[in-house]
Amino acid sequence: MPGEPSRSTLIDVTNQQLHSFLSGRLEGSSPDQLCDIISARSLQLRNVAKPYGRPTPASRKAVEAGSVTLTDGVVLQVDEVEREFTLAISARFGIDEIQAFVLLRSFLYNEGLSNNGGSTDKGVVDELIAAITPFYYSERLFVLRALIPLFRAHENTGDSIHAVATKCLPRILQDSRQFALDLITEYLHKTEMDIPEVLHADARIASRWAKQNMKEQLVTLEVLFWTVWGYVPCDGPLVVRIFEAAYNTNLGSSQKNSTLLLDDEGNQLQHDCAALWILVTVEVLELERVAEDGGIEISATPSDKTFYPSSPESLRRIHEIVTSNLSSQHACTHLAWAFVLSRLTSKAGQLKETPESYRGFLDSLHPHHNRSKEREPSHVLMARAAFSPEAGLFKLLLTLLTTSPLFVTSVAWKTGSTVTDPNAIAFRSVLKGFVIAMVELVPVELIPDFDSLVECQSIAGICRQFWQSDWRQGLARRAIFDVARTRFPIHFRPLIRLLRAMTASGFIDTDPLSTAASSSQPPADESDDGDREICSRHLPTFSLVIPLASCTAQAAGPSFAYTNLRSGRLLSGDGGDHIAVGWKVYVTRRRMYTGTVDLYQDVAFGRTGPGSIPLTLRLEDVGMEIDEGGDEALATDALDLIRSLAEELLESLESGGDPNNSSDNQPPDLEALSRSQARSFSRTQLITSAMSVLSALLSLPKYSLRVWLYIRSTSVLFGPSRTSGFAAVALPAERISGHYTMTLALLNLVQQLLHEAFASVLTIPLDNQRLKQVKEEVLLRAAVFVHGEIWYAQLGDRFEIGRRQSPPALGDRPFPALSQAATTSTINPLVSSIAVAPHILSTLYASRRYGDARRLIYLLESHLSLTRLVLSYKQSIPYSSKPCLLEQALCARVAGGAGFTDSTRSRIDPVDVLANYVKGRDIGTAVPLESIRVLYALCASLSVTQPSPATIIGHLSNPEATVASFVRIVQHPYEDLALRNAVWNFIALAVDKEPALANLFVTGQFRIPNNKIKSKENAKSQGEDDSKKHMSALEVANETLTRWTDLWEANPQLLASVFRFIYVVWQHGLEHKNLIDTTRGNDEFWTNVVAVVKEELGPDPDYETETFIILDDERRSSLHEAVSVQSYRNMVKSYAVRVIGQDIFLQPQPRSCEPAKKPLSYSKLAPSFKSEDQLNELILEAKSTSYDPSLSDKLGAQLQQDFPGLSLTHLQSQDLSDERQFGDDFMFSIALLRSRMQQCLSGDDRANAVEEVEKRIASLNLNLSLTYAQTALTESWQFLLHQVLPFVRPVPEIRSNLLSLSATISGDLALEKRSGDMMAKLHGTRLNLLLSILEVAQPPSQSFLGQLSVPFHQILLQVIYFCVRQCRNLARRPKVLTASRRIAISGLVDATLPLLLVAVFEQCTRPDINVSSVTWLTRCQETDVIKSSLELLTRTDVIGLTDLPLLRTRRQPLYAPHILLFHMAVVSISSGAERFASEGIISAYSNNGISLAASSGQIDVVLPELPGERSPAHKTYCSMIAIVSAIVSALKRQHHFFDAEACGFVQLYGKQIIRALSWSVGDPITLPLLEEMEQVVGLFYALAESAPPTASPNPAVVKVLRVFTTHALMLLQQLNYALTHPNHIASLLEPVTAEERALLEKEPTAASSLLSVDMADLQKHPLTARLVHRLFRLSSSVVSTLISISRAYDVLLGEQEEWPVQEAVVVPHSKVVPGEPASLGTLLELANCTLDVLRHLVDRPAGQAIAPPASLKDTPLDVQEGMLTARKTVEALLVYAATQLAMWLSKPEFDAAEMDSEDHIPQTMDMRESSKRPSRALTDRIRRGMPGEMATDLEKLLKQAKPILQKSVDDNRNVKGDLTQVLLRFMSEWVMTTPS
Repeated sequence: MPGEPSRSTLIDVTNQQLHSFLSGRLEGSSPDQLCDIISARSLQLRNVAKPYGRPTPASRKAVEAGSVTLTDGVVLQVDEVEREFTLAISARFGIDEIQAFVLLRSFLYNEGLSNNGGSTDKGVVDELIAAITPFYYSERLFVLRALIPLFRAHENTGDSIHAVATKCLPRILQDSRQFALDLITEYLHKTEMDIPEVLHADARIASRWAKQNMKEQLVTLEVLFWTVWGYVPCDGPLVVRIFEAAYNTNLGSSQKNSTLLLDDEGNQLQHDCAALWILVTVEVLELERVAEDGGIEISATPSDKTFYPSSPESLRRIHEIVTSNLSSQHACTHLAWAFVLSRLTSKAGQLKETPESYRGFLDSLHPHHNRSKEREPSHVLMARAAFSPEAGLFKLLLTLLTTSPLFVTSVAWKTGSTVTDPNAIAFRSVLKGFVIAMVELVPVELIPDFDSLVECQSIAGICRQFWQSDWRQGLARRAIFDVARTRFPIHFRPLIRLLRAMTASGFIDTDPLSTAASSSQPPADESDDGDREICSRHLPTFSLVIPLASCTAQAAGPSFAYTNLRSGRLLSGDGGDHIAVGWKVYVTRRRMYTGTVDLYQDVAFGRTGPGSIPLTLRLEDVGMEIDEGGDEALATDALDLIRSLAEELLESLESGGDPNNSSDNQPPDLEALSRSQARSFSRTQLITSAMSVLSALLSLPKYSLRVWLYIRSTSVLFGPSRTSGFAAVALPAERISGHYTMTLALLNLVQQLLHEAFASVLTIPLDNQRLKQVKEEVLLRAAVFVHGEIWYAQLGDRFEIGRRQSPPALGDRPFPALSQAATTSTINPLVSSIAVAPHILSTLYASRRYGDARRLIYLLESHLSLTRLVLSYKQSIPYSSKPCLLEQALCARVAGGAGFTDSTRSRIDPVDVLANYVKGRDIGTAVPLESIRVLYALCASLSVTQPSPATIIGHLSNPEATVASFVRIVQHPYEDLALRNAVWNFIALAVDKEPALANLFVTGQFRIPNNKIKSKENAKSQGEDDSKKHMSALEVANETLTRWTDLWEANPQLLASVFRFIYVVWQHGLEHKNLIDTTRGNDEFWTNVVAVVKEELGPDPDYETETFIILDDERRSSLHEAVSVQSYRNMVKSYAVRVIGQDIFLQPQPRSCEPAKKPLSYSKLAPSFKSEDQLNELILEAKSTSYDPSLSDKLGAQLQQDFPGLSLTHLQSQDLSDERQFGDDFMFSIALLRSRMQQCLSGDDRANAVEEVEKRIASLNLNLSLTYAQTALTESWQFLLHQVLPFVRPVPEIRSNLLSLSATISGDLALEKRSGDMMAKLHGTRLNLLLSILEVAQPPSQSFLGQLSVPFHQILLQVIYFCVRQCRNLARRPKVLTASRRIAISGLVDATLPLLLVAVFEQCTRPDINVSSVTWLTRCQETDVIKSSLELLTRTDVIGLTDLPLLRTRRQPLYAPHILLFHMAVVSISSGAERFASEGIISAYSNNGISLAASSGQIDVVLPELPGERSPAHKTYCSMIAIVSAIVSALKRQHHFFDAEACGFVQLYGKQIIRALSWSVGDPITLPLLEEMEQVVGLFYALAESAPPTASPNPAVVKVLRVFTTHALMLLQQLNYALTHPNHIASLLEPVTAEERALLEKEPTAASSLLSVDMADLQKHPLTARLVHRLFRLSSSVVSTLISISRAYDVLLGEQEEWPVQEAVVVPHSKVVPGEPASLGTLLELANCTLDVLRHLVDRPAGQAIAPPASLKDTPLDVQEGMLTARKTVEALLVYAATQLAMWLSKPEFDAAEMDSEDHIPQTMDMRESSKRPSRALTDRIRRGMPGEMATDLEKLLKQAKPILQKSVDDNRNVKGDLTQVLLRFMSEWVMTTPS
């Protein structure tokens, strides 16, 4: 349990995991660890009969006592619940109690159980038994299977675990022969076992037990096979025992429980057992040893008594057994024994005297030796019987090779076979020895069914062995080829099929026996190429049947002449019309191709002399035998052979081709084949093979261009028409049949086209871009064809076709036309396939369709990989803050079935499915890894998406169970390492980006309110629940740190992942303070962390690659491992240093009278600061950098010289930066390089250049790995030094050490000679480290604090301020802002921000020079400056009246303006606004020095105490309004709680707000008052825009906006009057400041005739012009706010039934009364006025000034600005007027009679909901008396405005579009409608 200190591998490592470790499927265990694991369970491995023992009193007593000792010495405690479960398991399965306890613990630890294990009632026990039964059955099988890789490795010195096997097997099997006998005994026992009594009641459970028993028999036979393979000698008694068991059980078919094995699974198990028995019985005869010279010894005193021929009695018994049963299933054993008898007979014949012990047996082999006519020995008779048709020998062999899981992996997948290692080389090796024995026993010529003999396949290793060894050992072993080539081409197929099988090319991917993943396998290595080269060598001689009449007179003898060939020999001379000739010619690859590629080609014969005329014959004339089905099969075999040896054949053609034969280079005529397809579907394989040849040719650079040109020129493949070519006949026929052989071949061809196109990009000359266009055209045609024509009917084919249709990697984009924008039709299938796969998988497994399930898993792997790449690529795109279609699809529920759980849901959440994949046990290792990487990419992408979408935890159906499964994965020490690292990375990211999920990972469960426990029983129950809760990720990390030294040496990558998680938790320490306080006070924890910090890194390894090695089945740099380890150790130290620094930061600040309390983390590290040597070592270690700029320079130069089309940007890794692994593939993908360079390997020079580029890229990756990790360590120490300032600075000795160290570092930095942008950044990082060291000794802040006699900070800040202002100017000129200048600006900003001085801060935080807000916002959080500024604002004198002389001197208060400027600077950034919203800004703004006056409506523009200046109180009030508006706008609809607070703020200051909105044309106006009105309207606009949808309105917001609407209509009426009478408003303007007064005095007197806005006259009155402009802007803001409140755009775009008719508040009449609310006439009048202004402005130059700047701070008012304001005002008025009129007309209670008189103006507005009745047309209402002049006027105004608005379009400001057309159509549809 979590609190126990000891761990046992018996629990941590299951038998299945042990088998995976031994088989090489899992990594992470050293040979010593494997030996320890095996040693702990050696007794269990040895006991084949009862691996889990029997119940014993001693074990039961130990369990009941509560403490058990395991076989590895670990002592574990057993609690009450575990005791009951353990005893139940022991009783249920009849196993030892301690073994049952280990089984229980291992199951809970590795598999997990749902959270229902607290009670101990009978139902829970039964549920546990049901859950653990599959696990127990699986473990029983893997107890035996664990021995198989040990036996295999024991015989192979090159195996990675050979040393483990050599060491462990003797300990396990102390008597190996007895172990083999025990296996046989146990097997026989299992065939006779009765069903346990407890299982009789349930037939389903009984059947399951019977099948489990059969599976154990099968695995027992497998272990027996490998036991006698080489470890246990096959002596006589053992062989006899094996034969007796095989024949007595009839090869395993005699089962006592056979009635429970009648289904498909049971039958398959029996067939597999029979196949294994055949192999075992053949294997133990050791045919290859018997066949060797001297392999058998017949002697009375044999030298090797462990070989069965040394026992005559055993030979006699074996012979009796074999000859007693002559059934067909024993045919192989029968013939193998016949071969042994032949060798025994031959050996006995060579002896002068037969030993007496052998005499009787040998005599029995010749029962009729005295009769001359019956002298045939027994082995001849047995061989004849074996070859008889009744025996069915070849049928049995063909069945084994094509339908048995032992030899066909795809069959094993489809049937879900229990066979451990399908298609093992040892199985085929046994059959290969059998076939060799067969041909040595009986000459091939005498074998009756020669065609059946050649029906075989082989693999590379056995092919090589045959060609290099067996071929040379004698004529018998090569006789099969001699016979086939002698008969070739009369008998065409045998030789072709033999050669095809022996080329070691495997299955083509359309072969029924091919596996689903064959096309995704990596290309064959060089050794396989060598095998095929060996297999492709020439074969001498072939034969022909020649008409005798075609021969010349000279050819009548025994020798004949043949055109272009040498002489041959006569094979038949009986005087018939035809003769058979064996030609002495080497049938080279070219000859074979020439004779087979076109079977309709005529063959020429004739005289060989000069001037001879050749004689033309058909193939039939030369005697070639063709099957009844035609020549399709012959051509198919030939094409398959050509595909296997394409390059060799084509090279032979080009080197020795016939110039008169132009057909050699022609591609297969697929058009003719497709035409004939309509007549016969039998040509499917022929078409498939032809396309496979095209695919093979594409991989050959010399010939690929011909394929491209052919495909482009033909319409058969990828044609534009569905009615012609290949698609018209072939694909529909396959859709009908449901077998997609040609479809899969076609997809394979498309894949090869795609791969060749990408691989050949660099080989296309720069002056031959036409070739690139040709390839792009073909690929586009292929893509369109595939997605338009490829369909499926079979589920497995659906998965395979879907996998092959997955697009290529995003990095492979040399053809832009293939990369197009995604649509829902392309995204939804991708997400749906991921989401519904669990349900389909469970259905497939339940129906035993394992092959289809395997294909679905491959499809999942492909789609998950594609999804991850898309999400990763999206994050690399600048300004990609909006969610993409893929993210939206992943975050939406899709239709589907059940997931991994038992519950069936109609809709599935893809994120939840991905999380379930991670913990899935039946989907392989690739899908969980890809799933967690997809989750990581999705979480990272969503964290930067705006608006923020739902969190990951919101998509999980059971978050606690999901988190527990993730934690279990990272906790398990033997889980897949890649998966553990990926899960740790995701957990760290989730803690950083997902607060709710972070809490769950840190605590292990959701926080539940801690209610008081009222009883002891409740307290006890609560304690039990707490003890059973899942471990949290933080607890697992703490536990991992206890063994950090082991991970430091063996797996620093995992240690770095753990430390990264801890650092992220500490980063959010304030959020998890209560949870991490215990750890922060843990002495052992900090001892381990500090020990990591002080651990010596050692010298940096070399990074310049010279050679490559094979590491973990990958080609790696020889320096990869050393550099990777060093880099991860650097990262471990950097995270450890940051954890300490962050912990110091979390330390609470002491009170003013208390000394600073040192945290435990610093106390542990403090001795290192005091030790000069240790401090120097640590910081100098952090200062170092291995960056070598010459690597990238040399690489760039070489690429430019040798591969000008390739750049490093093309090779950048597609993984996210945090997920990249250090090493030779860190930054630039070597795999991508290899794919690009595939066709650059022709020729030694090009190959050497490619090799050199690969070495340099590997070197660069290694160097960048070290550099990145070293930089992280440097920055971490810089961070730590900032945190330790309060503790280090008072210590003189530490300051002295640091000053000395700074001198050393300064000297080193001064000598730096490396250059480049990257080096400049690294140099800046090291300078920052130096600065941090100096700040500890003598900080620059001393000048700010007045501690220096000559302060310098004021001048410094002024310089910085103007520098930053200039930087912002540069930011608007991209061409001037170079990379070096950008780096300099970044350094300036980073150095300045920590000062937090307001004026400089405001400039430095602008997004145009500082894109990320993380740095300064983090600094604000660290210093708590936001909260402090709010507290200061509440306490300070915001007006300044406390010191009136100072106020009059400064004309502003001391602090308030700077505080509010700081607030405005922060809230102008959205992240800063969020921070302010959560810090209680509304509370501070509601409780300060002006709150009382503002709430009473008494804040005036001026103060009597401060004449000639604007009131500081009014300025502060306007600033607060603006800041609150900015926060509301930034938060939008994400934080409804702040809307409520803002509404409270509005209500508090309601009197002041109403005072501003109540201005009328009779009141004087000032510019500060105008600003106040603008800010108030802006606040309401922000509230309206951020209001939640109408489905869930906020009552407070609705109330506030309704009050605003009333006052806004009144204000709009006043603004209309003011703008239509500018002379009047000019007379009302009152100056406040002396500057305003001076401007007003310069203003000429307005003419009395100025009754409307005349722009020509306004230019003479600049102050009035500015006033008018601001009034227009205010009008636009008011109307825009009313539009938002009334949801006018919903009216324009939505259905009439959804219109908010209660918002129809503008009465549709034309009367304009200044004392009444604005009417529709008011809107039209103001719109006409504004349109007149716009009409004047559109004809003027945009830059022409209307009014000069009013002050130094202002900018001139130009035509462009005025035009923009006027346009916005017009558009807002038109939209509001049209929608208000439409809503008024749609109100069911509206009566036109009410509007007959304009004198009748309703003073109240009916706010009732409108009914759903459709509104009547306006014409009907007019008939009732309502005039339509308003609608007509509005339509007329729209038409007048249309050309003016179109003319005012400003592309520079993104002002475009024609709103009037939309409004005219809306009016026509809803307002101007006439009856039909």
